Amino acid sequence: MGAYLLYKLINPEQATEACEFLDAQPEQKQLNQHHRGLWFWTPEDREYELRKLKEKGYGTPDYMKIGEGSWKASGLSLEEEPCYEFVARLFQKLHQHYQVKIYRHSCALSNVYFTPEQIRMITKNGNALSSKKLEWEFRSESNPDKWYQVKYQKYNGGYRLSCNCPIWVFNRRKNRTCKHTDMVVEMGNEYFCEKTTP
Repeated sequence: MGAYLLYKLINPEQATEACEFLDAQPEQKQLNQHHRGLWFWTPEDREYELRKLKEKGYGTPDYMKIGEGSWKASGLSLEEEPCYEFVARLFQKLHQHYQVKIYRHSCALSNVYFTPEQIRMITKNGNALSSKKLEWEFRSESNPDKWYQVKYQKYNGGYRLSCNCPIWVFNRRKNRTCKHTDMVVEMGNEYFCEKTTP
């Protein structure tokens, strides 16, 4: 298990260009020798996943939509300290050329993995952080054409997960849950997915 950084390009059409930019950086080359560097989904990635879905007739595109990426911040074969510094420098360079949002709920930003200075580099002094509203979609088991939406949004001065499936809607308990909200909790917010299956 590890902590993840989750991020996206404001302009997803720049995904291919941004990947080429990253691959030209010495920090990316160091990371790729031991693990993998930063990356974004490109239109080609998305087309491949959608084609695979159409041909097989089941499954979904991979977790993150075009222009998004993730980087696992622990469990690496490279010593952690230089690894984190490489990632922080790469984000610092990215922010100079691209508009990149870092998801606020990326658990790698918990001050356990990166130093405060590195977090400032990654988030562009916090200005690149996204809002707290997050959404997931889950396919219905009984009706493959139907999708349910789970949202993380403001509620009574705080935030909570909600779902539009019948179990959640008609659950009268104070702390509403359903299998879809449970799955988001189990994922630990490691993936911010466009669509997934139960």
